[in-house]
Amino acid sequence: MSIYVSEFAHLQIYSYPLYKAMEDGYVKEPAVATRENFNPAKFDNERDLERLKLEDGIRVHEETKLELELYARENNEKLVKPFILIVAQDTNHAEELMNIIESDDFFEGRYKGKVITVHSNQRGEEKDETIKQLLALEDPNSKVEIVIHVNMLKEGWDVTNLYTIIPLRAANSKTLVEQSIGRGLRLPYGKRTGVPAVDRLTIIAHDKFQEIIDEANNPTSIIRRGVVIGRDVAQTEKKIVTVESNVERSLIDELVGTTESTSPEDEKKIEMKRNIAETIVKQAC
Repeated sequence: MSIYVSEFAHLQIYSYPLYKAMEDGYVKEPAVATRENFNPAKFDNERDLERLKLEDGIRVHEETKLELELYARENNEKLVKPFILIVAQDTNHAEELMNIIESDDFFEGRYKGKVITVHSNQRGEEKDETIKQLLALEDPNSKVEIVIHVNMLKEGWDVTNLYTIIPLRAANSKTLVEQSIGRGLRLPYGKRTGVPAVDRLTIIAHDKFQEIIDEANNPTSIIRRGVVIGRDVAQTEKKIVTVESNVERSLIDELVGTTESTSPEDEKKIEMKRNIAETIVKQAC
């Protein structure tokens, strides 16, 4: 009598949920963002709220871009160029958003030619070109900084340089968490760096901030904290600057920030940060 032992006889299946990967530091740390002292009651027009979320998403994006370049220079690592993912309601909405972002009155038109839309209506050469641009997103030489999609980027599409998500499609907190952030959790350096902006995936969700934070009380939630624009991410009001572009100067000042320390080491780092910020901002314009 012969006894055959399956090669899978001793196979053990382990469950390793995403929240455990979060705790163990194997993926980015998702954080939901709102604006300091944000009051949703002030926004009767949904388009005004969308505009605010887009602008604050840009602020997070620019700060992340600076921190990533600073980290790469200081640690002799590859340069990682981040991008924003915007979730639109439908194809018409996606086109409206693209027109807003590429308009002259949105950060003085500095994102013209840096936005692509991904939706089911694309065919032929347009679809082929979009796929080509999506595949090149991790290339630091890619001009694309913003991707607007309508239910096209399914599971299996993930990249290491997605750092900011702006969901503008109606969704409850659980759906928003599960469907949006899984695409951007991979770490570009394979491990956490200890630099918050480099290790964080930020979801701009002013109108659902408290709802998602409440959901984070669930021990299996992958969102454990929030980011406040105006405290954790710099925020300045629009002011007229005569010497230099209002947007350029404001962005540079926001990105560099201020410090109380005057040690030579701190001053050297601030100078390096300002040089990088000026290069990033001026190249984009």
